[in-house]
Amino acid sequence: MDEDAALALLVRTLKHDRVYAKRISLDCFTYDTEETTNAYFQFARREKHDAKCGGDPETSPVVARYRVYRRSDKIERWQPTDDSWHRYNPAKIK
Repeated sequence: MDEDAALALLVRTLKHDRVYAKRISLDCFTYDTEETTNAYFQFARREKHDAKCGGDPETSPVVARYRVYRRSDKIERWQPTDDSWHRYNPAKIK
């Protein structure tokens, strides 16, 4: 799996699971690739601040971090409270 396919899988999964549906429009997020290894791609999901989405256009805070594994399509989410990675579970995010 390449980087574009990994990001597409992540976005498709988050849309399907409606993880952020009650909080913010999916159009108000951007993604940055933070790390690429032989095993995974790590993405930062950021708030998009502009006229449509609101917020300070000089900032783009990270909302969440995800890893998408190349061979297994497994997704993990970083838990800042204990500084560790956990299997993606939409029920724990909503």
